[in-house]
Amino acid sequence: MESIDFDINDALKHYMSDPASISTPEADGALLDCESDPESLSNVALINTVLNPIIDAVADSPDAITRSAYFDSLQFLLKCAPTSLHPLVAHHEEPQSQSPASNAAAAAAAAAAAARRSKTIREEEPISKLFVQSRYTQFLPAHALSKIFDLVMSGLAAEADAISHDLETPDEQDVLAHHKSLLEIYGFLIQWTMACVETKAAEKSSAAPVSRARGKGAKSKAAASRQGDDYWDSAAQLQSALDVMSKVMKLKLGKLFLTTSERDTFVGLLTRPVYMVLESEQRVKNTAIRMHAFKVLCIAVKHHGHGYAAQISIVQNLTYFEHLSEPMAEFLHILSEQYDYPQLAEEILREIGNKEFNSNDTKGPKSVSTFIAKLSELVPRLVIKQMTMLAKQLDSESHTLRSSLIEVCGNMIAHLSNQEERSDNHKSQLNAFFDVLEERFLDVNPYCRCRVMQVYVKLCDLQQKFPKRRQKAAELACRSLEDKSSHVRRNTVKLLGALIKTHPFTVLHGSQLGRKDWQERLDKVDVELNALKPPAGEPGLGEDKGDSTALVDEPTQMMESPQKPTEMSEEEKVAAVQKAQEDAATSEVIEKLTLTKRYYTDALKFIEVLHEATGVVVQLLGSKNKSEVIEAMDYLEIGNAYNIEDNMIGIRRMMRLIWTKGNSDEGKGVQTHLIDCYKRLFFEAPDHFSPNDAAIYIARNMISLTSGTTPAELTSLEQLLATMMKQGMISDRVITKLWGVYGFQKREISRSQRRGAIIVLGMLATASPEIVVGEMETMLRFGLGPHGRADLQLAKYTCIALRRLNPTGRQAKDSSVTFSRLPNEHAVLAKLAAITEVPSESKEWFGVAEQAINAIYALAKHPDILCTDIIRRRTKVVFAAQQKSPPASRPASRDDATTTVMGANGMTQNFNTMSLDAPTQTINQPAPEPPAEPKEKAAIALSQLLFVVGHVAIKQIVHLELCELDFKRRKQEKEKESSKADEPRASTGR
Repeated sequence: MESIDFDINDALKHYMSDPASISTPEADGALLDCESDPESLSNVALINTVLNPIIDAVADSPDAITRSAYFDSLQFLLKCAPTSLHPLVAHHEEPQSQSPASNAAAAAAAAAAAARRSKTIREEEPISKLFVQSRYTQFLPAHALSKIFDLVMSGLAAEADAISHDLETPDEQDVLAHHKSLLEIYGFLIQWTMACVETKAAEKSSAAPVSRARGKGAKSKAAASRQGDDYWDSAAQLQSALDVMSKVMKLKLGKLFLTTSERDTFVGLLTRPVYMVLESEQRVKNTAIRMHAFKVLCIAVKHHGHGYAAQISIVQNLTYFEHLSEPMAEFLHILSEQYDYPQLAEEILREIGNKEFNSNDTKGPKSVSTFIAKLSELVPRLVIKQMTMLAKQLDSESHTLRSSLIEVCGNMIAHLSNQEERSDNHKSQLNAFFDVLEERFLDVNPYCRCRVMQVYVKLCDLQQKFPKRRQKAAELACRSLEDKSSHVRRNTVKLLGALIKTHPFTVLHGSQLGRKDWQERLDKVDVELNALKPPAGEPGLGEDKGDSTALVDEPTQMMESPQKPTEMSEEEKVAAVQKAQEDAATSEVIEKLTLTKRYYTDALKFIEVLHEATGVVVQLLGSKNKSEVIEAMDYLEIGNAYNIEDNMIGIRRMMRLIWTKGNSDEGKGVQTHLIDCYKRLFFEAPDHFSPNDAAIYIARNMISLTSGTTPAELTSLEQLLATMMKQGMISDRVITKLWGVYGFQKREISRSQRRGAIIVLGMLATASPEIVVGEMETMLRFGLGPHGRADLQLAKYTCIALRRLNPTGRQAKDSSVTFSRLPNEHAVLAKLAAITEVPSESKEWFGVAEQAINAIYALAKHPDILCTDIIRRRTKVVFAAQQKSPPASRPASRDDATTTVMGANGMTQNFNTMSLDAPTQTINQPAPEPPAEPKEKAAIALSQLLFVVGHVAIKQIVHLELCELDFKRRKQEKEKESSKADEPRASTGR
């Protein structure tokens, strides 16, 4: 067989313009017959008949590829597969429309080949239908493409081994020239083959409807057989091919290619398909393929002058392929660290620094920004050298570029902080980067301002704390809490939380940041310093006056006489040494206390900023942006862990978020996050606690939540605890401990504790009425017994808890308990009636009476009869006292009664708005005032009677409405039952 005369430049010219234009006159005859019948290429036996002899020949000797029949057959098969998903059709939309220039060039090439082979000269025929359609459609079966890939790869590997051997034992120049020609042939074929393979892989990922371009024959058997080819995974073969290409790149190509242009052309044959592989996002995600591709490029850049071409390709890739931003940074990192070639990265950074981006271009700056940020993270020592150039982009109109440079500054600070060097240049660089970050707190774009916060959050985790810069960042962040952008505010809150968690004031007294404690420490240090300082007007340590006197006196003494100074006695020497030691110790203590004072002062400055920020964060709990609300909750939780006093206000304010509408994911997210926060704050005991101690700890926390709360906060707390109870977050052991506090008898406990326990139990009973069912006797004995009569607030909340026995409204629908009303003679109702008749002049009585009447109407079978008896008895008491008073006082009594009613209304209003601390304050007041005058007693009694009558009237109206609803419900049920009973009779009557 004749050998080909291969010209790489001519082959590349045709390949780049249109692979279908490459002439293959010596291809196997069976393949040439397929030009008119493309479907015949699906015949596996036909292709194997052509490929198997070529595979065997190349396996014996890589030189076999130079046989014209083999080479043209391979080119013919590769022309049957597209090399791009969107090919540029050169000039041949139809076989007849052929460019004259292209036709002449093809004819000349065919004539030359025919002359060399002593065959008849003929002009090249127009491009066949097969090759026109193959620009879009995959006619070459996957198994055939896989065979060609293996063939070319194995041939190139064998040739590389042969060249390596011949280069070690130099031979004649002809041998090297032959090797050069073979390398170009295999390089050309592997470029073409890998382009076909990548196009095939891209077809799968993009799911392109390739059969549409084929017209009516799309449903043929060939198409059906090609569907099975989709299962071919070329990743392993591609990895092997890249490995072989690396092997070729390691050869001393300078001895084979004598000119730079020849070497660059050959290197391009191997690097061009590598860049094509990297264009595929799926390929780049494969770590093995990515690393092998980087290896080929690194060797090409390091040893074969591919640097400038790589620079152009990388900049273009950053512009057009977003997924290559981080991989290209990784490539430059490997090239710099493992191959000691930082020049390429520096050149690319310089080019980016001088580049001006179009204001309408969003894709380019975004990709470049990601690249710069990643590169600064991987190789900061390279980027820091080019910061002068990159800093120009801080004035860019693109906010993504400015954001990336903000992140780069953060990475540079992290890099410099990890270095042991502490020179002036090092400090000036740190200050410059911090100055840029502080300036960007006021960037015009909110995304840049957010990036500053995110960078500072990362810097908080550094081992070096930078206290002054932290303080400045905290002050700027406190200002940014009032930013108009919710995104900025949310990131600012996150930054403040990070500053708290990583604050530097943990050396002396732990991590707590209570302002009161730190102020006490500062005051104590001030006292110690003042005690050590000498009184005003007396010589002290290191005073200038003494020193100046000594300087003046010394020359005078020396000029008087050369007499020797009198020697000191032993006692004087000991005293002088002792005094010097004491002075040195005092000086050391003063210096230490001064440093401690500065430490305390800095801590208090930081704490003051946090207190100022907390006030704004509490306001953010009412934001419409739910993610901002969640960040505010997290900040308050962190602040509580570090004992920042003002945070407790926000934690109580958080309770109202339980009412956030849950019809959206955001609403549900706020409720869930609130419950999680409260669970971590109050319902999770330390790990080392025993189960019993944990229950006591949680019960105590729950009771503490009720102290100092407003009625609105109590309502929110009730909803929160009920929700947690429904979700099973509160154990039976905790409930038992709460009952234990409520019914504690061994010693006297504070009223607020007993009161808080029954408040919490009443709240939990809204979700689970069984909690109070089993402890009714305890409530009657304590809440409505002597303890309740002495503490009317306790009686009030006991009545509320008893009312939970019968759930109403939505709670009744959710509850599984069916409550049957109690007869009027029941002990519970008797106690409730009795508590309303307790003689008392306290305003708290009205609250007790209100809740007792509510409980009676909730529990009694006939509440109107029971309340009638209460009113009757109370009326007798009031008017019996009125009859005993003298007649002359009646007109005055009328006036007093009117005044008393107004006073009663005022008292009721005062009760509804007072907090739970009011009873405690009443208990701690001085001795009670002298007993009221008979007129005042009568007025109070009358006002209490009128209150009972009025509240019973309101509850009776509600009771009558409920009775009416119950009557209508029963009537409807009876009518339904009668209609069902009539249906069988009607059917039998027919």
